Amino acid sequence: MRNTNLMALGVSALIGLSTVVSPMAYAQSEQIENQKEAEEGLSLGETYYVTANRLTVRSLNKTPLGYLNRSDKVELVDNSSDLPEGYVLVKVTYSFNYDAKGKRIRGNQYLVSSKYLSGEKNDYRNFDGKYFVIQNLATERLRVYEKQCNEDQACKHKMIMETEMVVGENTSDGGTRTYVGSYRLTEWVKFYEDGKGEYPAWYKEGYPFPPGPESGAMTWFRDKYMPEENGKPKGSMRGAFGWYAALVGPNHNSQWTHGTIGWGENKDEFILKTKKFFSNVVSDPRSHGCSRLNNEAIAFLREKLPVGTPFIKIYAKEALLDGDRLDYPERTNTWDYILTKERTSKAYSSDEQKVLERGVSQDMWLEQGRFEYDAYPNLVYYTPAKSLWGWRAKLKDRGNVYKVRKKAMRGVYFVDAGLLFDYQHPIDSEKHNKIEVGGFKDEVAPNYMWLNRKEISLDRMSWDDPEVKRKYYQK
Repeated sequence: MRNTNLMALGVSALIGLSTVVSPMAYAQSEQIENQKEAEEGLSLGETYYVTANRLTVRSLNKTPLGYLNRSDKVELVDNSSDLPEGYVLVKVTYSFNYDAKGKRIRGNQYLVSSKYLSGEKNDYRNFDGKYFVIQNLATERLRVYEKQCNEDQACKHKMIMETEMVVGENTSDGGTRTYVGSYRLTEWVKFYEDGKGEYPAWYKEGYPFPPGPESGAMTWFRDKYMPEENGKPKGSMRGAFGWYAALVGPNHNSQWTHGTIGWGENKDEFILKTKKFFSNVVSDPRSHGCSRLNNEAIAFLREKLPVGTPFIKIYAKEALLDGDRLDYPERTNTWDYILTKERTSKAYSSDEQKVLERGVSQDMWLEQGRFEYDAYPNLVYYTPAKSLWGWRAKLKDRGNVYKVRKKAMRGVYFVDAGLLFDYQHPIDSEKHNKIEVGGFKDEVAPNYMWLNRKEISLDRMSWDDPEVKRKYYQK
């Protein structure tokens, strides 16, 4: 653990990589019994919805052939005891996915795990929670808002946290750009890693201990920190998904919001380096479409945001509804955390008080710290594409990371109120400017995110932020 309290106990205790306690035999037996009941509860010929974000479809000998997404539909063909335990045979009736050979999955039969099938569709579209998230891809800022609406449904929300993020790389074919869209949080995963093993988990029992906070970015690429398979290191970058990953849907294109390399002690170091001159001249340091945050920020989101929370991704110019920001007397707030080695399906919170209440022993602690986060909304100015030759769009605070032309930018996003006005996703005739859309196909954002001109005045709005030193263009 990276704090003086743990140092006193001996950091060497961490090197032993204490294991997460395995389920007891009785728990395994109970799980098998529940699984059998689930299979018996499914009826032949009935339609079921997929409840996992990514459910593998397999051949009769369990060879992986592709995957289904949450809310895809299947028809049950066989649930007999002749099939492998825990699996049923289904016919895919609704899915836009393709198998490993490039053929449509829809219409074909596969084995799938029965525990991820439900007779009810739950896409969280109508989730009514306390918070929502807006990611402005143009400015690479993520903001969390507390929903505030009166009885007439006139809304002016309160921003509680703002942080920098890194979006997908702007490659020539646009294949790695982050999609805009209206999504819902469907699952939290702690120490996420990809299925191919290309990006091993930040921490996992049996893996080498991750590089320390004093290590540079390239250290996380070294073979000595990769797990071994058949005596050889496997993986190209350790800990790429950081401490937590927020999975979203529908139509997510496997673009999550997650942490990054480094420790909490590193703060924004590896996020800011991605936006530096040298990094962008010699490489393409952004993601393949995911939204990347520092680890303290993603751990804070895990603490605040339950499954179902709206994640709204836009590409917009920013303004202030109240140029004086009178609703924001505080600049920063803090949150105390303890990162633990627990790696379970519950993706436990790292909130310090909750960790202590769970009674997690100190040999299971990895890092204890305090996250000081920005609670005061600031603008990032839009720069027209014609002024962003070469790699300039990818540098910090250009406000137009994908070089979208000015005429394609529609409406405005009021960062201090969490509201949109006359906004539309950019539509640009030039292929290299195209921004793809995911999420719910018929929703740009929930109704409470749209400014109501009858109830909310624009008299105090401002395109200017006197606290922003580097001003380019805006109106």
